[in-house]
Amino acid sequence: MTTRDVAGAADTGDAGCSRLEGAIGDGIGVATGPFPRHFGARLVAERRRSRRPLWVVATRGKGEFTLRDLRDAEAGLLPLDAATVVRLADLYGVAVREALPPMARGLEIRQGSLHAGGVSVDYRPGDTRSMVDAYFRLARTLRSIDDE
Repeated sequence: MTTRDVAGAADTGDAGCSRLEGAIGDGIGVATGPFPRHFGARLVAERRRSRRPLWVVATRGKGEFTLRDLRDAEAGLLPLDAATVVRLADLYGVAVREALPPMARGLEIRQGSLHAGGVSVDYRPGDTRSMVDAYFRLARTLRSIDDE
């Protein structure tokens, strides 16, 4: 089952049997806004810098992502949860810390916490998935403050 299948499987209740363990289908922690496009551009830049065709990246992934999934990720169209971000970053050779886009209020990454616009969100140091989850929480918090 591909990442795209997981997103569609949430409606049928089959998301739990995917490799992504339903993380995308549950809607919690899925990236919205400019993050998917920024992350996709970072993936493209790294792939071009290392002069790897997309099929080579797909082969390195050993079937975890289809060519279409990778194209969609690079175009900013693939639903991204923290686990998917970490796996794609690893597959492309991108440091997750470098892949997090700056925020309008200034993003500061410290050991164990992210800060922007006077808001702080903690994560488990050394755990990149936890860092990405914290980034998503921080972005949602800042958006809700802006909406008020």
